[in-house]
Amino acid sequence: MRLRGSGAKKIVSEVSNMLNQAVGYGDKQTSWGPTLLLKVRGLAHYLIGKNKELDIVSPEFGGQRVDSHEILRYRILNR
Repeated sequence: MRLRGSGAKKIVSEVSNMLNQAVGYGDKQTSWGPTLLLKVRGLAHYLIGKNKELDIVSPEFGGQRVDSHEILRYRILNR
């Protein structure tokens, strides 16, 4: 399956909007982009032995779900 140019632009735009949303991480507000960079860097340092511990705390996402875990589970299992 291939996306048309307009479809690809829409996906890139939505991902960009998501990465620019504010998220609470630690004691400050930042966007997902820098937060993901810090998390990936921490994972890399853990994997190469530079850090002995891995911070697996999830940032607080400010979005609201429009469905529930039960609905998502039902949709996945009944494809």
